[in-house]
Order: sequence, then structure tokens, then C-alpha cells
Amino acid sequence: MDKLFGRYKLVRQVWDGAMSSVYEARDQCDGARVAIKYAKGGEASHLRNNVLRLEREAVALWRLRHPCIVRMIDARRHGDSYCLVVEYLEGMTIAEKIYHDSHLPYAVAVKVMLSVLSALNAVHGLGLVHRDIKAENVMLSNGRIKLLDFGLVTMPTRKGPRRITEPMVTVGTPSCMAPEACEAVALRWDARADLYGCGHMLYEMLTGRHAFGGEARRNASARSPSPQILLMQQVHMPPLLFADAVPELRIPEGLERVVMRALEKRPEDRFQSAAEMSRALLDAVP
Repeated sequence: MDKLFGRYKLVRQVWDGAMSSVYEARDQCDGARVAIKYAKGGEASHLRNNVLRLEREAVALWRLRHPCIVRMIDARRHGDSYCLVVEYLEGMTIAEKIYHDSHLPYAVAVKVMLSVLSALNAVHGLGLVHRDIKAENVMLSNGRIKLLDFGLVTMPTRKGPRRITEPMVTVGTPSCMAPEACEAVALRWDARADLYGCGHMLYEMLTGRHAFGGEARRNASARSPSPQILLMQQVHMPPLLFADAVPELRIPEGLERVVMRALEKRPEDRFQSAAEMSRALLDAVP
């Protein structure tokens, strides 16, 4: 597969996962660099589900035109698979920046989170839920913040959100999934699950550590708990207070209150919208 659709010349593979691969390519029409996400799967049923996810991601991105959301360019079937073409972004993810810098200054962390919440305000306004808000899915590119990877997005239908995942199966990232998303029951979560992910990401930006257990991102790969333990922590364990996680940290007190409210176990105790969380962040900093 050297050229796709007679238009995109593949340059290199930049990522390879269980559900998809991502390639850097060059648009032969205008010379622009693009990223191509290609659905894959070992078994026919897995490929079919991954194609459905990528088709759903394409529909969501087509409807979402926002400066803080990765821009979609093209999407088409390719044999039994499906390809999504988006703008190519140079830079680093927020996860990589935390790893490099240990943590972010609170003013920078707040600026990043306000951009993410602005993007989510648009996402939730269309009845969508991202479902995988985390530092790995937010990129800093040429001074801009971009929300990436809508592969787990849910879309509303007349009968409620359309489900691809099998019943009693959880999907997402265990270290930052909302408690209601960890329990593998019928679709009980909503946009407030994304705000929980924002709380976890903000905690990590400010402290350099995970909210539950306090492992530093630089050390987490060496002693990361199992997915089952991570899910149990989300459901049952309160997040560490900043003073316990990083005693030397100095940030406005109101900022920690914003984080802890976003990480409440019950959705009704969290912020009820991205706009409400944005207002609270702005009120919390000088």
C-alpha cells in the first residue's frame, strides 16, 4: 500500500495498535502532510468492529469543526477496511510533555485544560461523548492544543447511544476511566465521564503523578498496577490530596478543589458541563 486512493503517498508508519495503524503520508494534490488511520483486526469480527469505530470517528470529526480538535480531511472504504485522513500534527502529546518536564506550571496546565474543555463543549453540544480523555490524546502542536483520537466516541440515536462494544465489556483507558464506565453495565455514562477524564488529566499535569496511588508518570511503566486494580481504584479509592502526592507543590487552593470535584465518584457530584468546569477553572486562578 504505497499510495492510497490514488492521492495519498505513504511516507512511513508512525504507530501500530491492535485496532488501527497510523501512517504519515503526502497529499499529491497540494503536497500537504497528512496522517492516515487504517482500521485493522486479526479476525473478521474484530475488523468489522474496528471499521465501524473508524466510520463513527469519521462522522464525528466531519461534524466537529473546532480549532482545538484535529481536522478531518477525507475518509473512505479501502477493501474490507476503512481509512480516515486527518491533518498531520507535529509536536508532542501532553503525556510526553509531562514525562519530559515532570509536571506543568499551573498556568500552563489551566491553559491546556481550557482548550480541551472548549473542544468538549462542542463535542457534547452535538450529543457526543469522547470516552477517552487523557494526556496521550491531547497534542501541543505549534503552540496549539488539539484533541485527538475519537475512536471510542459515542453517537446518539433515537434509541440512545449506538453500541459497538459487547455487553459486559469495558473499553477505554483504565487509569483514567470514570467509575460508571468501569462497571461494564449498559450505557450509564454520559458527557460527565469526559469531565472525569479532564480531572484526571489536570491532576497529572499539575503533579506529574496519577491521581490514584500517586505513581509518577516517569516511573509508572516500571510498576504500573494491573488493569483490574486500576479499575477498582477508579470505583473505590479517593484521589490523593496534592499535599500527600507532592508535598512541595504550590498552586492556588481553588485549583485543587476544581480537580477534586471533577474526580467525584458520582456523576451528579461533578461539574455538569464543560462550560461549568471552565468557569470554575477561571475563578480558581489569579
